[in-house]
Amino acid sequence: MDGVYRVNAVLLNLGSFKICHCLTHACTVFQAGVHKVHAHRAFLAVFSDYFAALLGGGMNESAQSEVTLRDIDGESFARIIDFAYTGCITISQDTVESLLETANYLGVEQVMRACSTYLCDRLDFHNAVPVLKKADDLGLQSLVTKVQ
Repeated sequence: MDGVYRVNAVLLNLGSFKICHCLTHACTVFQAGVHKVHAHRAFLAVFSDYFAALLGGGMNESAQSEVTLRDIDGESFARIIDFAYTGCITISQDTVESLLETANYLGVEQVMRACSTYLCDRLDFHNAVPVLKKADDLGLQSLVTKVQ
């Protein structure tokens, strides 16, 4: 069974901006794997410290209209950007690990917490060790503590 997590219904209005590509002059195209994702620079900079540093600092990407992100799962990246605009993310057994890794890389605490909740809700004798290892590898002490 999938888990659907919502943060704030007000964010649903922001989703319409992303869908219609409004304010395209303020957009950046992110290439992650085979996925190309359009998003608003200022919005992402507020959403995540990772994007604030990438787009607002002195990095080359801050002046680029298209940014390639390496070592990030494209599907998970696209879903996390959708989450940024809608406040809703669906997590399944097939996506939880990649979403957790990508959210951890991007510093998206809300998705990390949702993934941790999903894993804890489904914790059993058979998956406790792999979940503990993944949490430890990612430095997610709160999840490590819950699993133990």
